[in-house]
Amino acid sequence: MILLSPASAAEPTKKPPAVRQGAKKAEPAPFVPKPIEPLLTREQLRDCMALQARNKDLAAEVTRMQTEVTAQTDEVKRDGEALRADMATVDRSNAEAVNAYNLRAANRSRQVADFEGRVADFNAKVQAFEDGRAGYARTCENRKFDEKDEKALLKGS
Repeated sequence: MILLSPASAAEPTKKPPAVRQGAKKAEPAPFVPKPIEPLLTREQLRDCMALQARNKDLAAEVTRMQTEVTAQTDEVKRDGEALRADMATVDRSNAEAVNAYNLRAANRSRQVADFEGRVADFNAKVQAFEDGRAGYARTCENRKFDEKDEKALLKGS
C-alpha cells in the first residue's frame, strides 16, 4: 500500500512547455535509401580474398617482428647500461683496458645501428599492413558476393 503525503498529493502535474505562436514544428529528415551496390564480380572477389590472405600474412609477420624488436630493445638497453657502468671502472692508464672498452663501444654502435634498421623495417611492415587493411575496408568490407563464386574460388576454379 502506497501512502502519499497531503503535500505531494496536492502538487499539480507538470505541463509540457508552451509552444510559441508562429514557431515551426521540426520536420523529420526525409528518408534517403542507401545506394544499392552491385555484387562483387568473381574477379573482384578473387582480389578481395587475396588481399585478405595477404593482410593475414602481414599481421602474422608484424606480430613476429614486434616480438623480435621488443627483445632487441631490451638487449640494447641492457648492453648500454652495462657499458655505461663499465666506463667508470675502466683503468684509463692501461691501454689494453681502454682498447677493449673502445671495441665494446664500437660494437654497441653497430648494435644500435642494426636495431634502428630493424625498427625502420618494422615500421614499414606495419604501414604496409595498415594500408592493406584500409584497402580491404574500402573495396571489400561489407560488400555482397555470390556464394557460388566464393566456393568456386576456394576450389581453385
